[in-house]
Amino acid sequence: MRLPSLQNVLYVNAFFSTVCAVATFVATDLLVSHVLSVPPLVFQVLGVGLVAFALFVFMVARATPLSHTLVMSIFIADVLWLLATPVLLIVMAERIPSTGTVFIIEIAVVVAVLATLEWQGLRRLSAAQQ
Repeated sequence: MRLPSLQNVLYVNAFFSTVCAVATFVATDLLVSHVLSVPPLVFQVLGVGLVAFALFVFMVARATPLSHTLVMSIFIADVLWLLATPVLLIVMAERIPSTGTVFIIEIAVVVAVLATLEWQGLRRLSAAQQ
């Protein structure tokens, strides 16, 4: 099976992050009632952070050649998201309905796939630069 290019993985990451950001702005009330019962401002701040992250990932993906250091920082951010997910599910358990748990885990699965593909791409990038 042929793996996607690291650049394409980064573009998908930027797109997914943008979609999630838009969802936090457009569907804030829905997210508060079905995903995590917190003040709406929490989702709006998350949305702003996701927009910034998406722009950063997009700019890194456009660079030629790709910067190993910048791609590694994206990979680390994705891993931190994955590490924060179970913490969120445990610490905020009483504020997360079952639909929210499923939704949060689904997002983590997508991020895990992206992080795995980024790691494989980073390994290929390192090998090509040697």
